Amino acid sequence: MTVERPITIYRLLRTIRDRSAKEVASELLVASTYISAIERQTRTPSVRFDRAFAKLMGVPEELIRSFIISENDTFATALWRLTQKMYQLGCLE
Repeated sequence: MTVERPITIYRLLRTIRDRSAKEVASELLVASTYISAIERQTRTPSVRFDRAFAKLMGVPEELIRSFIISENDTFATALWRLTQKMYQLGCLE
């Protein structure tokens, strides 16, 4: 039996930008285990982390705070909705 990982804005953005947790951690000067814990929702990221993560991903900080993932969303559905939102905001070409 596999346990589904929670769907988070952080994992979605990493997927869209094709970045590994290790790459993101290295650029943000945090441990990859911290990225993993945020994505598993066992740690809450700081405002400073959100700011740096948004900058790295090329999205407005507000997107990280405001994007809502429904409990009915699959990873693919949430990914599609986020991609559309990023396109509308001019974050994707």
